[in-house]
Amino acid sequence: MNAVEIEAAISELALQPFAGAEFPFAFLAAFGNKDTAFKRLRAGNNNASDVPGGVLQRNNIHIAVCTAGAVGDTLKALRASPTTTKAKAKFILATEVLKPLFLDDLRAQLEAASDNKTKLLNLRKRMARIRVFDPACGSVNFLVIAYKQMREIEAGINRHRR
Repeated sequence: MNAVEIEAAISELALQPFAGAEFPFAFLAAFGNKDTAFKRLRAGNNNASDVPGGVLQRNNIHIAVCTAGAVGDTLKALRASPTTTKAKAKFILATEVLKPLFLDDLRAQLEAASDNKTKLLNLRKRMARIRVFDPACGSVNFLVIAYKQMREIEAGINRHRR
């Protein structure tokens, strides 16, 4: 698959409801992996992950779906995992959700804040700390859309703050 096809597949994945246990397989499918690889990984024959919720594809990636707020700890676990090194995984990925649900959450917080200056300021500070992962790793389309959506929310905050 070329970068455009991968970006389209990842964008489609981002629009689907998030299914934690299925996410690693859907993510791998977006990169053109075959059904045979999934059957082996699901059966445990080829999945040597030692991280809870993890899927390890040799010579490729070690993915783990984690509970809310545990992405940092899960990334550390993936990085420190002896199986990541042994399987020669080139990438590690920890996620609690891929699709930009955080945008819906931000919009809901903006509505709830109404004209409360303190809540609006806190929301703006929270937005400043958000980091967005480009799942297509370079096509930039995902990042541009995320940026535009975040700017729209920021404009709403500024309107409410006057």
